Amino acid sequence: MKTILHIGSHKTGSSSLKIALAQQREQLLGTGILYPESAPGLTAHHNLSPLLVRESDLWLSVHAYYNGDRAKMLASTNRVWERIVQQVEHHRPDTLLLASEAFFNVIDGQAAPLWDRLAEISDQIHVVAYVRDPLSYCSAFYIEESKRLRSLPSLQPIRYRPQIESFAALPKAEVTVRNYNRSTLIGADIITDFNSAILQGRLKQPPRSVASNPTLSAESASIFQRYKAQTNSGPNWQLERRDRRILAKLQTIDAAIGDSQRPVLRPHIKAFIRDSFQDAEWLRARHGIAFPTDYSGIGESCQQGLPDGAVQLDQVFDLDDRRLAAVHERLETELPELWHLFEHTPIWHPDSFKYTFFRNRRRFLNWIGLGEPKRF
Repeated sequence: MKTILHIGSHKTGSSSLKIALAQQREQLLGTGILYPESAPGLTAHHNLSPLLVRESDLWLSVHAYYNGDRAKMLASTNRVWERIVQQVEHHRPDTLLLASEAFFNVIDGQAAPLWDRLAEISDQIHVVAYVRDPLSYCSAFYIEESKRLRSLPSLQPIRYRPQIESFAALPKAEVTVRNYNRSTLIGADIITDFNSAILQGRLKQPPRSVASNPTLSAESASIFQRYKAQTNSGPNWQLERRDRRILAKLQTIDAAIGDSQRPVLRPHIKAFIRDSFQDAEWLRARHGIAFPTDYSGIGESCQQGLPDGAVQLDQVFDLDDRRLAAVHERLETELPELWHLFEHTPIWHPDSFKYTFFRNRRRFLNWIGLGEPKRF
């Protein structure tokens, strides 16, 4: 039996691909491909990540789910693996397909525990990774993370080579790296590309309706991040019910306003990402991948002006003042109950609570970064 391991990377259409594979699970099984169910309702295999990724690199949500209990986490992971093996023994497929972008956090041979198990049931293990232009990835990453985290991680150089080479060094490994770019994807779509290039067209039926992660404009994402910082005191990754309601409203407002431009990175952020990316020549020579951005001239990365520690979106992107004001006006009109949450939240000085956001627009513009703090 052959195993295909789709490892991401992040922000390369992985969610859409996994939903499509889960929707067509029965049809794939008819062609000899088993896309196993790891747990009821899950479309991916994130719950195998403790077998690959060191504990410090696991997603925060995984840590929280097991309440930091490593023994419980490993016992649960073993049950997931046993469930997959039972499905393999029952269906006897010629191909086992596993997918999770959490696997892309692997470096330095950390995949060995899962790899040993796969090697027991597989004659060949084919690892598939999609990689994205680092500048495009950085923009997509920070917008997406702002939808769930109020404190965003600090800027780091983007790397693909260590993770990919960690898998390539393992026994029985065959590695395919593909460029996540509409101009290079077959059919300009990851589902079509993966089906044609990896599954040899065995996914015969188109997916019913694949919902990807709805995006936000940089302006709406910035407002949402600042809102969470003022109102959400739970874990960094946790979204409360009202957070989800406001996020959905912001997505609706973005669609209604229209004319949303791609997020524009600030010049010094762009310079840092471009100059610190070291894998361009390796990707071109080893895997034939070239990005639209020229990364050939690696120099001293520009550290000046980079935010220290947690990142705010207005430190990363150039925001459109007029769009910020338009989103604010729509949000104030369509979801007025939001503003009372700030009524007793001092921001710059102890007596500022008496000026609520819906009574004082100038103060709101200051709060979202369009003006200097003032004492009214």
